Parts: sequence; C-alpha cells; structure tokens
Amino acid sequence: MTFQNVYDKEKIMSNLHHLKNLGYIGLSITDDFSINERKKIKEMCQEAKRKTADSGGDFIWRVRGSPRTSLYFIKTSREIFDNSAKQKRLTSLEIKELLEED
Repeated sequence: MTFQNVYDKEKIMSNLHHLKNLGYIGLSITDDFSINERKKIKEMCQEAKRKTADSGGDFIWRVRGSPRTSLYFIKTSREIFDNSAKQKRLTSLEIKELLEED
C-alpha cells in the first residue's frame, strides 16, 4: 500500500491496534525498512536467539520496537510464550474471506 504523504501513513499505522478489537488477531501490517534497518533488526534478533540459548530454556528473549525509534529486548517466561502460541492465528485465506464479507 502506498500513501501520498507521510502524515497519512503515520495516521494509519498508529491506529492499526484498533483492528485487534474487531477480532483481527494475528494480522500483521508493518512498515518497510531500509537495508541498514533490516540489518540492525537481524543483528538484534540473532542476539536475542543467543540470549535465549544462554538462559537455559527458562526464558525467551524477543526484540521489540523499531529501528527508527529504538530497538530493545524483552524477556518472556517460556510458559507465557507457550500459552500465547496456542492462540488462534488467522491465515491469509481467512483474512481475505473476512475482508470480502464487509
């Protein structure tokens, strides 16, 4: 999706969390990142995997944030992660069907 100006894009992106309240769980819409931003994300994700391995399996480290503002690590209990993974995720076909219903 392309926007005519940055204001419109930021307005849409900042209001995407409202889709969750409408039942669109698992829908992922993200900004495009430059090559350098993608490299930074990849480095941070690799560091998170290393931290997870070093924790002995008790915790899972995740990367949150944006390279445009700030990337940071969060530590999550493996039990919480396992429970959240069981939540229903929508497939692209299910999303398409939901959009066609409207």
